Amino acid sequence: GYNDSGAGGFSGYARSTDGGATWTDLGGIGQRGDPVIAVHDVTGTFYYAEIATIGGNPAIGVAASTDDCQSFAAPVDASPGATAIATTPLNDKPWIAVDNHGGANAGNIYVCWTRFDPTLSSGSELRFSRSTDGGATYANEQILAAAGTAPFGCSVVVGSDGGVNVSWADRTGTTANDIRLRRSTDGGLTFSAAISASTGNRHPGTDSVVACGGSNRPTLTGNIRMLHQSWLAVDNTGGVYDGSLYLVWASDPTGTPDNSDVFFSRSLDGGLTWSAPVQLGAEAGPQTTDQFEPFVAVGGSGTISVAWYDRRNDAANNNLIDVYKTFSYDGGATFEALSRVTDVNFPPPPINPNFDPGVASCYMGEYIAVAADASSFYYLWGDNRNTLTTTAFPAGRPDPDIFFEVEPVAGAIPVCDANGPYTAECGLDESLDGSGSYDPDGGSLVFDWSGPFVSSPLLDGGATPTVVFSAPTGDKKVELKVTDDEG
Repeated sequence: GYNDSGAGGFSGYARSTDGGATWTDLGGIGQRGDPVIAVHDVTGTFYYAEIATIGGNPAIGVAASTDDCQSFAAPVDASPGATAIATTPLNDKPWIAVDNHGGANAGNIYVCWTRFDPTLSSGSELRFSRSTDGGATYANEQILAAAGTAPFGCSVVVGSDGGVNVSWADRTGTTANDIRLRRSTDGGLTFSAAISASTGNRHPGTDSVVACGGSNRPTLTGNIRMLHQSWLAVDNTGGVYDGSLYLVWASDPTGTPDNSDVFFSRSLDGGLTWSAPVQLGAEAGPQTTDQFEPFVAVGGSGTISVAWYDRRNDAANNNLIDVYKTFSYDGGATFEALSRVTDVNFPPPPINPNFDPGVASCYMGEYIAVAADASSFYYLWGDNRNTLTTTAFPAGRPDPDIFFEVEPVAGAIPVCDANGPYTAECGLDESLDGSGSYDPDGGSLVFDWSGPFVSSPLLDGGATPTVVFSAPTGDKKVELKVTDDEG
């Protein structure tokens, strides 16, 4: 799902049936954009949350697909309380999650969003609702962050324990620019008090305020308007870091030209306490380029990946954009060296005023995305590398498109299986039978056998070595360890 400006409305979508090798652009579903997609693993129903107009009023709609995203039904109002408020000009920036972890709340759908209203103190509040009937209706609507702090940009995830976690950014008041979080342990009926996971931030783009279509906006080079928001991920892999929460966001360091840096924090106790923020992608020497729009996901073996837009390859102008990523294999305690996702960097298109008359001035896009499963990470971002020549731009202009990349989970632990039991006589040959699989980063595997062998251990004996047993009588243990080239 992505924002589009075609005939089918701003809520665009595409579909791949070959793991992302090729895609079919399916146009739009007739609504107003800012989509995010979640799926119920048991039923295979996909849910497409978006800005919508329902009954002539601004709403957060959730459209369902039961045919593997070939088509979507009309959106259901996930914000009925907010939709009914006459002074609401916009329900904005939805996020959605489905409980796929069993238990009493399995299948529940959770939606959070920002409601704007000029009659509110600071102009916005953060709302939440849930569905317990497969998306037919949404209820238990509540305000998670009240007006007065200008909350914005929520992210919602469900842990393997069924806990519902919602993060956002406050923009004014005593918690100005804090990254905040609330947690529910009863399926979204009630939430704990809000805590600040990070304080001392500055709204990205603060040091470069530009007039954008009649309003002043914090921006980055190229008039890219910036928002203050957070993105949340949870480890549901069942490993040693299961249940850990990870947050990423952007903050503006004082001064120019660097107007945005990317930060990461983790919680190992369900969101009660958070580690000191770590800047990801920090440049060597003076910080002269922007890193912005981070996103975080957890893949196989608890591997974390964070990706973001990065201008490090244009230090002279702080303009051309790449996507960079990094990985952590120890629950966010340390991160690997950066690696580049894009193979071509690109400038912003002309957006102040916007080349597309149907799109707001200074708008280039306000998040990228990362998803993961046991074997791979999937990266999706807006990319302006292609040039389009039009009547208005006879010399050509950058044309925003959606680009996709898939990468195997680096650092994944291979699966090891030693078949048995074996019946063998002392001093006679016996063929062992083992296997090693799931090393998606493509490295070689080493098979180390140990046991009551004449020569033990049998280093790199392969999957099916022939050994001579030395044990005279009784049950003895044979072990197989499979190691990849990352150790």
